[in-house]
Amino acid sequence: RFLARRHRVRMPFIGAFQAENALAALGAVAGEREDPHSVVACLEGLSGVRGRLELAARASSGAPVYVDYAHKPAALADMRRVLRPGGRFLCLEFGAVSVPLLGEIYARYSFAVLPRIGEIVTGDGDAYRYLVESIRRFPPQPELAAMMTGAGFARVNWRDLTGGIVAIHSGWRI
Repeated sequence: RFLARRHRVRMPFIGAFQAENALAALGAVAGEREDPHSVVACLEGLSGVRGRLELAARASSGAPVYVDYAHKPAALADMRRVLRPGGRFLCLEFGAVSVPLLGEIYARYSFAVLPRIGEIVTGDGDAYRYLVESIRRFPPQPELAAMMTGAGFARVNWRDLTGGIVAIHSGWRI
């Protein structure tokens, strides 16, 4: 259920993690007040990710929404390259927790509870341990912002959500 409507979407993704990424992109678009219905409509047209930079959808304004799971300077430079002048890049990403007590709770949950839930639900707790370990390797917010600036984005900033567990990074091609 999204925007008081139920949507049935068939996506050619393998695994819940890929579907969760698509839904996170939808949430980021909705959070920026773009028309999420256009993204919902595009989700069914997605194909499996073939490369490092894929067109995932177009916002109602026609702005492209790209998906890239690598945090490499070259990938960020590619994203900047495909933006039209004046275009805005948004990235919803896991971050470094900025609230000490929340950080301790989140770490315990991530390493102790999440893999157990994954084992019960999917039968594969190791995949969820790997997920937690890979999230820990994501660059913290200032580092990702510096990478974006290094790739040529202007007016780079981020907004922490849930105490920094996730953050929305923003940069412009000027």
